[in-house]
Amino acid sequence: MAHNSDSATSNLLLLCSENSSTCFDDDGLECDAADGSNSRISHHEGGGGSELLLACFVAQSEEAVRAMVEREKEHLPRDDYLMRLRSGGLDLDLLGVRKEALDWIWKAHSYLGFGPLSFCLAVNYLDRFLSVFELPRGVSWTVQLLAVACLSIAAKMEEIKVPQSVDLQVGELKFLFEARTI
Repeated sequence: MAHNSDSATSNLLLLCSENSSTCFDDDGLECDAADGSNSRISHHEGGGGSELLLACFVAQSEEAVRAMVEREKEHLPRDDYLMRLRSGGLDLDLLGVRKEALDWIWKAHSYLGFGPLSFCLAVNYLDRFLSVFELPRGVSWTVQLLAVACLSIAAKMEEIKVPQSVDLQVGELKFLFEARTI
């Protein structure tokens, strides 16, 4: 099977400069021990370092999750989103826009064989966007671009094999977007 040079080039761009020693070299790593003292952790010490290292990572992980949950509140759909969606009182038919985007997301999701969580994430991203931003009127391609972008991000979060952005665009399309646009 021949490799596409564009694909190979883009894969190289995703590589970072980390190596195994960057990730697993704990020389100089300090962590507050449970008793409040600072302890230096090293593989060369006898026995106790690995338990302390694990405790540090657990504490850091809990802090990171706590911070992410706090930031999540800033990105939830606005409180009035459901009311605005149901009332349809906006100049732009929000319910119609959402329905059009959901129809395409569902068809593309089914065609590509993505898992259920990808669909849920795509809908979540769509609702978060629509609750905060108003799409311009008279520009019909914005709904399709939004749907493609939401499914693309969701697939990148959940799927093992994600087609390129251009290949995500399946079904009855009015417009075809380049990958750099999405």
